[in-house]
Amino acid sequence: MTEVTAEAPREIAPPPVFHFDPDAGPDHLPGGSRGFPPRSAFRMSSLKWLPGILLLLCTLAVQWAYLNLAVFSQDERYRDHILTVCRIAGCRVPDYHHPALLETRDLMIRTHPEAPQALTADVLLRNGGAFRQKFPGLRLDFTDVRGNLVASRVFQPDEYLSGEMQGSRYLLAHTEVRLSLEMVDPGVNALGYQMQVVGI
Repeated sequence: MTEVTAEAPREIAPPPVFHFDPDAGPDHLPGGSRGFPPRSAFRMSSLKWLPGILLLLCTLAVQWAYLNLAVFSQDERYRDHILTVCRIAGCRVPDYHHPALLETRDLMIRTHPEAPQALTADVLLRNGGAFRQKFPGLRLDFTDVRGNLVASRVFQPDEYLSGEMQGSRYLLAHTEVRLSLEMVDPGVNALGYQMQVVGI
């Protein structure tokens, strides 16, 4: 009969414990010089990209502002600054365009003093905006006693600007001018009339 002897239990060695010091040099890290680089190296690597990132952001901002120049140039809060920058940079600023700030008033229709079957219209044209605007077209409508349109005519700037204003393109900010227009008499049924700004 074979005698069975019991083996002594084996002792299992505990796993090695590494103590990591973040401020230690690479030779003190696990794996020696093959360990992670110090934190200062990461900071220097990140900072070298900062000028390029800032330049890219500035370029995108300038491109966005240029693409929206037509919009911002119509805002009175920004237009003065845009005009100043474009005088230096040589860019072209779109004309200020706010037809609602152009108005006519004190319209008066009279018989022409010299030409038969003709009328003259005297009117004040005012630019209430903070910047100059192009002279607009002016439409004069005549209506009958029921308000039905009898006759209508649009006067362009080269038709109603004369004397010293002939050839002018812009009406200055917060300025009004008196205009005199001539037209054919639309007849006895034309009892009412009105003028409005059109076509700029």
